[in-house]
Amino acid sequence: MIFARLEKLSNYVSATDFEKIRLFLDRISPSMEDGRYDIEGERIFAKVMSYDTKEVSDCKIEAHNMYIDIQATLKGSEGIDVFERDSVTEIVPYDDSEDVAFYSEGNSGPIAHCVNVPGYFTMLYPSDAHRPQEKTGLDTNVKKFVIKICIDEFNMQYGENYFNLIFSGLNRTITTDSTGRTMNINDGIARWAEKADKISDYAHGLMCFCGNGASASMAEHMSHDWFQNAHVNTLTCSEVSHITAISNDIGYDDVYSYRVQRVISDNDILVGISSSGNSQNIVNAVLAAKEKGAFVITITGKKSDNNLRKLGDVNFYVPLSTYGEVESAHAVLLHMALDYYLDKYLGGRH
Repeated sequence: MIFARLEKLSNYVSATDFEKIRLFLDRISPSMEDGRYDIEGERIFAKVMSYDTKEVSDCKIEAHNMYIDIQATLKGSEGIDVFERDSVTEIVPYDDSEDVAFYSEGNSGPIAHCVNVPGYFTMLYPSDAHRPQEKTGLDTNVKKFVIKICIDEFNMQYGENYFNLIFSGLNRTITTDSTGRTMNINDGIARWAEKADKISDYAHGLMCFCGNGASASMAEHMSHDWFQNAHVNTLTCSEVSHITAISNDIGYDDVYSYRVQRVISDNDILVGISSSGNSQNIVNAVLAAKEKGAFVITITGKKSDNNLRKLGDVNFYVPLSTYGEVESAHAVLLHMALDYYLDKYLGGRH
């Protein structure tokens, strides 16, 4: 899913396709008639429609296989809830003649809520089940258009679109402080670097990294890079003997917090990395570090209400939907923080 200003649409489709789509966009207006408008036959076309938005309980969750949707309003506003397709339950099987299947909401709820108003668009992929037509509390009458791009053509542009998706997530990263107040991402990175400089030069403290799976590999990677390149003493809890012993004797939920309680002090930094933001062992490590007075950084993704992003002194949340997307963005964010430190305090990255 991508939500952005309509003027930025050229960032998310190929240049050739955008030139064709732009000809359609140049002639849209709230007064245009409802119906289908061909852009390039069955490969790219648009539908213009008018309707009254509804209560959420009266709206349907749908998803498509053959086409990507670019949805935007010409008049009025509508809400669109977006779900991971594998988290909802199919209630009307896929109809290939209409390219649609319908679903009921699962237990996990939506991963994003977009409000389409004129000048903005929501781009929805086959993995994005979505519930449009939701009432926003404003004028219920809506006129909208949906541009359909054939997935076969999309596959030819897959790399470009994937890079754009990751960039979009990074560009929409939400940074908050310990009170939940939103802050500029640059201020968040600067606070991390300032604290790292203090523990490096004055307090002889540690920067501890923890994560699971891919996040564990990033934790080890960044632990080494900060140690070798930034000259900051670092710590992970990644030794096989430690992980297996604590998991067996105490429990996996305490595999990081056990050492944090023993080693971390108020001179130190803890960096908790979790794509979901709900890994209990990372949450426990963060809580243990806070008890010790350490400075806590959290790096999360997926759902905006995840537990971890509420707990740090600086919290970076990347609003992307899948583990691969979030992990790719986290790798960039982690390297950015290190490169910022190297550029500002050690004469430049290398």
